Amino acid sequence: MSDASVVFLPWVRQGLAARIATPDPLKTSLPAQAPLGVTLGVNGVDAASVGVRLFGPADVIGIDPRQVVRTEPPAGTDNYEANDLAAVEFDNPDLPWLFTPAAADSKGRLRPWMVLVVVRKQDGVRLRPPRTEVLPVLEIGAPVVPSQELPDLADSWAWAHAQLGWEQGATEEDVRNVLATRPELSVSRLLSPRLLKANTEYIACVVPAFESGRLAGLGGTPDVNAALTPAWKVGSNAPGNVTLPVYYSWEFRTGAREDFESIVARLQPRDFSDTIGRRPMDISAPGFVIPQATPATVIPPIMLEGALQPVNAPRAPFPDDATQLWQQTLQSIVNVAGASALDPDVEPVLGPPVYGRYYAGHNQVGTAQPPMWLDELNLDPRERVVAALGTRVIQAHQEDLMAEAWDQAGEMAKANQRLRQMQLSLEITSRLNARHVQRIDDDDALWRFASPAQARLVMTAPANATPVTMRSMLAASSTPTVITSAAMRRLTGPSAAISRRAATAVRLAGMQAPAATGGTAIASMFRLYGAQPWVMIFTLPPTRGMVSFDAVTRRLPAAQQGMTFARGNDATVASVPPRPTFVVSGEPAPTIVGTVGTISTTSVALKSASSRQKTKGALRLPPRPGTGDHQFPDIELPPPPPPPPPPPPPRVDSADAAAFRAAAVRHLGLVNPAQPWFVVRPLNLVMLNAAASRPQVRALFNPTPAMMKRMQATIRLADGTAPPAVGPIGNAPVFTQPMSEPLAVLSQDWLLPGLESVPVDSVALLEPNPRFIEAFMLGLNVEMGRELLWRDYVVNDPRATFFRQFWRTVSPKAEGDIAAIADWGTHKLTENGPAGAPGKQVVLLVRSVLFRRYPTAVVYAVPAVPVGSGRQPGPAEQEIHPLFQGSLQPDVTFFGFDLDVDVATGNPGWYFVFQQQPTEPRFGFDVEIDFGQATHVPLTVPPAGHALPAGTTWAFNSAHMAQITRQQPVRVAIHASELIRSAPDTSPNPTPPTPPVRPVVRPDVGLVVRRRSK
Repeated sequence: MSDASVVFLPWVRQGLAARIATPDPLKTSLPAQAPLGVTLGVNGVDAASVGVRLFGPADVIGIDPRQVVRTEPPAGTDNYEANDLAAVEFDNPDLPWLFTPAAADSKGRLRPWMVLVVVRKQDGVRLRPPRTEVLPVLEIGAPVVPSQELPDLADSWAWAHAQLGWEQGATEEDVRNVLATRPELSVSRLLSPRLLKANTEYIACVVPAFESGRLAGLGGTPDVNAALTPAWKVGSNAPGNVTLPVYYSWEFRTGAREDFESIVARLQPRDFSDTIGRRPMDISAPGFVIPQATPATVIPPIMLEGALQPVNAPRAPFPDDATQLWQQTLQSIVNVAGASALDPDVEPVLGPPVYGRYYAGHNQVGTAQPPMWLDELNLDPRERVVAALGTRVIQAHQEDLMAEAWDQAGEMAKANQRLRQMQLSLEITSRLNARHVQRIDDDDALWRFASPAQARLVMTAPANATPVTMRSMLAASSTPTVITSAAMRRLTGPSAAISRRAATAVRLAGMQAPAATGGTAIASMFRLYGAQPWVMIFTLPPTRGMVSFDAVTRRLPAAQQGMTFARGNDATVASVPPRPTFVVSGEPAPTIVGTVGTISTTSVALKSASSRQKTKGALRLPPRPGTGDHQFPDIELPPPPPPPPPPPPPRVDSADAAAFRAAAVRHLGLVNPAQPWFVVRPLNLVMLNAAASRPQVRALFNPTPAMMKRMQATIRLADGTAPPAVGPIGNAPVFTQPMSEPLAVLSQDWLLPGLESVPVDSVALLEPNPRFIEAFMLGLNVEMGRELLWRDYVVNDPRATFFRQFWRTVSPKAEGDIAAIADWGTHKLTENGPAGAPGKQVVLLVRSVLFRRYPTAVVYAVPAVPVGSGRQPGPAEQEIHPLFQGSLQPDVTFFGFDLDVDVATGNPGWYFVFQQQPTEPRFGFDVEIDFGQATHVPLTVPPAGHALPAGTTWAFNSAHMAQITRQQPVRVAIHASELIRSAPDTSPNPTPPTPPVRPVVRPDVGLVVRRRSK
């Protein structure tokens, strides 16, 4: 059987059980095993026939509780309808017939292997835990008659069926496809035919239907070959005591004999404009002295509103003439305490708190023009009381709230400990960097200091160039990388051997030692390897002792202090032309002027003049005649011819030059051998400009970027980002629970003053009080911030909003019921709703047992459409569902809608609809159906007065019985105009009032059943 979207099946069999062909005889016992044979085929030829035994009731000792997806009524219900039947639903659609060794008869009737029984709690009925049994045990005995508590198992086929959620007119193929591919649309169900009595307690149990299953559940050993007989008998042969194992059980209690339709029909629309929503508050003795006015006035009570109030309820202004001095005195007290908090030299004054001063950035109230929310909340006793309620709620639930806050923080404590260690490390390394590294002015020392990390320090690259490390930059330059090596640092450190000898040489030479700059014996290496011209003209002053690189560099003119020795290798020295006049002269050394690649001639000129002087002094002429021993006449001799010029000296090295060249070649072959790249690219060397790189090198030693990268690589926030700085991070906990509920725990009068005056079976229209909600939520957030501070909980934003949810929303929304308090700015109270919030809201108040009896009932609003001279609810496509809902004890439920009250109560206006949950079908009979003294539904004849749905036959099979007993969901609509008092019509020709539209009650069809996926 089916209706618009539900298909009832009398049975479902799957697998090998679907091949059982022996029909169920219904009134007699079943064979222990269904005859089922399997033929073995080999290569398409039947080879052998083998009998197969399927599991039966005797093999079952329990069911998985997860198979139970719903019970009707739910466990613990205390007001179930006495005219309905109890039921239990299972996830597998074939579970009730899975172990029955028979097939359905021609009408589709098949007995299940388990049934649902409902017995009244009384003397003689006991559900006890197992002792030696494997399952809990239901015992029924005297004074109870078991046959009056248990159904006739011969009729068990009528109370087990399967249900599919599908379209009307489903074919057998559709059913097979749904069972195979859409398991979430199928369930199986057991009904109990027990007729319930009002206000009675019952125990519902799923028990075996056959004796072999009963014995197996009690721990016995049933005969697997014995015929299957019923687990109990009724009638004259019924036993006086029955003991049954229980697969599943729950308890419930019935209420009055009524249903959804009858309960809703009792609801009466009422107008509570003058009776609820406000209560008087005495402020004549506030605890501080109020100056006496002239003439003396009596301060009357003021009306304190609740979170819910009547629609368009008036609000008395404050202050008035009688309370002006009262407010001024409160303002002076509050401002004195606020001013003392700002001055560190003034003793603090303990006074009333200024709620929200940190959010507003003001410690004084009553000074803003125009007044803002801070003034309204702190100078009006009504709002101060409500904010104090927020404080009380936090104090009452502080432990639970802090536990939730720490849960949200997660690993924040561990992360903060690590961040504090990083912060300490950063502080120490920053001080060391500023004290030692940033003060290094010598480029050579700075680069050698960076040597261990040069391969990891990336230099800034010029535009459109690839960044390189310090090591790569040094290797690509003319400066040898060995200069910054560890071995060179050991040789040339301030206390190394070379530096000590260089200092000795300076001292022996009588020179003034250079100022101590932390440099070394090769502190000018970068200048020595800088760019220089090919021709160098320089003079060397005389010196004694060992000559160091530093000493040579200091004696050079400033223009030549950056000369390069990069080309002075062994091959260059070996290829220099011979120097025949090269002489190693003793000190003092002569002044040398020359060019690289030319022969000096100064020393040669000096040596030739000396030789001529010596030749002239050794020449002797013969004496003239008459003089001396020999006399010769004077003879005029011709001048001798000039001597021929001496031959040029051979172009070979002098002895000193040859020795120096050999020593230099051997030395340079070790320290600076010729490299191929010098030959290939002699003019394209990259000279390292260490001075220009100095700021960047210093910046690379700044520990802050490196620590930030380390922090970003090891610590991540919940949103996937890294902390903005090295230091403890904060977390602003967000509490999404509706805070109207803990407020109601303090007193329900805070939500709805005068609730006790609302009569039962009433429905009314109210509206939320945004002034109350904003003041209460501010008090919550202020006190929570203080509590977090007291508990050493680091909050990243002291102006964070921790609570924004006042009502329990039907669909949770992130924005809550108020905007972030830090964004309230200069708004007034009632103007601080969340972005995109509806302008006006109405609240439907219902006091009835309806929602206790039917907790899954649906409430929504639908626009009315004119129909002739009247109106009726519009199409379902225009439905709107509640924004929020809540409940108050003992039986009050309210629903908030995004509706303007003037539009809702206008013409045509809106209907509020109460609808029975369509996805949870119930089974039973109308309240007026009378079965007399019967304890179970008889199948002999249909009950008098119960109309059978079209196409059904009483007791035909279980699918027909499910359709017959199914209680159709009901919808009831009430127009909003019935729920509020209309303003009197003062026009000359008033329009006659429209008669109230009574609730519209109609059965609902066309409902699609949906369940969670299995």
